[in-house]
Amino acid sequence: MRISSLIFNIKKLRYILRRIENKKRSEQQLKDLAMKDLYSTNAEYLIQYVKSIITPENEETLKKIILYYQGVYWVASKPILGKASKYEKKKIQIKAMQLERNTIQSLFENGDITWNIASELRKNLNYIESDVLR
Repeated sequence: MRISSLIFNIKKLRYILRRIENKKRSEQQLKDLAMKDLYSTNAEYLIQYVKSIITPENEETLKKIILYYQGVYWVASKPILGKASKYEKKKIQIKAMQLERNTIQSLFENGDITWNIASELRKNLNYIESDVLR
């Protein structure tokens, strides 16, 4: 009787642990989906914003920025990072944000974008970064 009770309790504990693990996985999947949504929404917003400020003088540069964010949008909408570990995903996201930050700074220093545009781009990047680094 004790052995069957012990076996039952072990099975019950395993069941509870599996449910907890599945819940954690589900929560992580929701967070991943939210991050992808944030990236794609941010890219869409920035594309629209940059399109709204195009002038003949800055058209060439801003088209490059639009192209860049279209790439960000495309990557965010694809399950490329789906099989990577959490550590790998975080590492890739941090590198991508640093590349984006460097690109913004380079465009600003070269005079391709104004301080206001650079500030807006950095602000959006900071929102993403604060969520990624949680």
